Amino acid sequence: MPASGSCGSRSGGYRSTLSGVSSDAMDVVNRWRASTFDRATVEDILAEDVEWIVPGPGGATTLRGIDAVLDWYSGGGAADEGVPESLGDPETLEVSEERGELEDFGEGRVGSLNRLIYTRKESGEVAYERSGRLVYTVRDGKIVRYELESLDESG
Repeated sequence: MPASGSCGSRSGGYRSTLSGVSSDAMDVVNRWRASTFDRATVEDILAEDVEWIVPGPGGATTLRGIDAVLDWYSGGGAADEGVPESLGDPETLEVSEERGELEDFGEGRVGSLNRLIYTRKESGEVAYERSGRLVYTVRDGKIVRYELESLDESG
């Protein structure tokens, strides 16, 4: 299954505002980015009442709780949100991700700029690209909030 707020490669690179020393919040987010969605790992990383805010048709949607987050990913996650119908059958597309470097914003907030790239399986042609800013909030060693904000005009 695709990774946290993404679908595709699972790079774990990050940078910190403290001379290359990782913050606890960045460590938690990197564990999430490397997770394989097994229940025990997810429960160790996400707060039970986590808020997962994602763009959707007609505006942002807030998912609450671990079960809602896992259901969102099992349904395709960010890769399936907001793809124009003009692209045709989604089964004809490959989706990859370019993950930005994590940045520590302080006060338990960590984020990155990411891009989803939709490529036609038959031709290899890039059919569509979407950019988004992901911001995680970490408290007491767990992710309590995730927000995916579309940076595209259409999203």
